[in-house]
Amino acid sequence: MLSMAINLALFTTFAHCCALAVEFWYQTSVTENPALRGKLSLSLRSHGEAMKAFDDMIRRQVLDTGPSEFAKLDLKSISENGLKTLESNYAMYDVTIGVLDDLLVTRIGGFNQRRGASLGIVSISVVFTALFVFSIGRSISKPIAELKDVMDRIGKGDLSVHADMDRRDEIGQLAGAISRLQKTLQSGGKMKAA
Repeated sequence: MLSMAINLALFTTFAHCCALAVEFWYQTSVTENPALRGKLSLSLRSHGEAMKAFDDMIRRQVLDTGPSEFAKLDLKSISENGLKTLESNYAMYDVTIGVLDDLLVTRIGGFNQRRGASLGIVSISVVFTALFVFSIGRSISKPIAELKDVMDRIGKGDLSVHADMDRRDEIGQLAGAISRLQKTLQSGGKMKAA
């Protein structure tokens, strides 16, 4: 009998701690998501009432009585109240699982929306980067190709071509060097002719 009373006392303490944990979870969840209040309040209230009734009964019949009175314990009512508490716990579990599933679906939906938006932003950024790189490459390769054509024509003996570019960067400096080379070659050719 004493061991049964100790087990009941331990179970009561455990059940009370579980009820406190569930209440804490409920309060924080409702604070973060007020829509949960309507979905969970009835099952939590009935579970809390069942836990309190069981706790009160255990306290009255087991903890407040002395070891000499353990034989007088009403085990049938203790079992019935314990089963009611378990049933309310299962009912709360069923409701909580549904609510958690709904929350998970909502969070996954939000994640998918953010992921889609992120992919869109990255795609747009890649397109703009590609256009930017293409325009920079084109602004470099086109003048170099023109200067190559001028050099090829000079190399074939056509000194009438001009490498005129109004640029103040390295390509403009290269065009100026080609123009000076062309003038040097023209002046050298005129000296030989004289």
